[in-house]
Amino acid sequence: MRRLLISLISLALLWCLWWAAASYGLREGVTALLRDRRAAGWQAEAGIVQSGFPLHLGTTLEGLTLSDPAAGNALTAERVDLSAPAWWPGYVTMKVPETPMTITLSGQPFRLRAQDAALGLRLYPGPALALERAEVEGGEFLLSTAQGALLSGDGLSLSATRETDDPRYALRLETRAVSPGDVTRGLLNLPDDWPRAFDALALNGTVEFDRPLDRRLLNGPTPQPRLIVLDSVDLRWGALEIGGEGRVSVDERGIPTGDVVLRLAQWQRVLDLVSETGMLTPTQRSQAQLLMGGLANIGGQNGDLQVTLSFADGQMSLGPIQLGPAPRIVLR
Repeated sequence: MRRLLISLISLALLWCLWWAAASYGLREGVTALLRDRRAAGWQAEAGIVQSGFPLHLGTTLEGLTLSDPAAGNALTAERVDLSAPAWWPGYVTMKVPETPMTITLSGQPFRLRAQDAALGLRLYPGPALALERAEVEGGEFLLSTAQGALLSGDGLSLSATRETDDPRYALRLETRAVSPGDVTRGLLNLPDDWPRAFDALALNGTVEFDRPLDRRLLNGPTPQPRLIVLDSVDLRWGALEIGGEGRVSVDERGIPTGDVVLRLAQWQRVLDLVSETGMLTPTQRSQAQLLMGGLANIGGQNGDLQVTLSFADGQMSLGPIQLGPAPRIVLR
């Protein structure tokens, strides 16, 4: 009994030491990130509170402010909670507050309110800490500006999961009852009887990078996509139905090569609806009618339109129509 008691006490002490070391490492990692941002000219402030003993490592950032004055980008949040199981700190979950966050992009402020929203990072055990899975899950959300609501929904799920030993990740986006807000509907000049919410909004595909997504991301060059495969796109909103799939490779200069097939159901009806919103003048309507009618004759059936967006030799084309230089796909 004495030996058993000594063993249990020893294990408890070792666990306490491990928890303290891991908790300290997590705190120092967050502190270092804030310090690095300040050294780069950012405003980076937050109060750091530790918690979670004995089974979890918890760090709360209170009054978080991240601001890049040069780019006009910023994030402010009342609090952000970081947690991980004590036995493996590489499974990190970040929960955002249900109180509104302010996100500023290029000087334009947005407000985001989300319920039960969390970002999960799963790192593969090992010295490289390669990314195994990243996911965003959330319930009801509302994105707005000072002018009003832009987008809302009942839920969103976005994930990137490593498929093989190669740096290839399966991407999946699913949403529930996503509705463009009054500001967005006003910009599109939609009629009052147009459906409030998307009937479907989903995407599936894969992205392969030129180097692993691991701890070297913090100090090394940014991994670049070399192959993008779009397995399916499903966007349905009233009379608007868009689908597609494709495969595009990207060279070292970021120049894409490949094809993406896009399908638009009942394009004539969609054109009528767009014309009714006033977004097309009668002359533009006639030109669009001729263009889309010609494309429908090349590919499509039963009133549907199917076209191929092609990338080759640094140029892009939509069916037989040359669109000009293709955009370079380079991550900064």
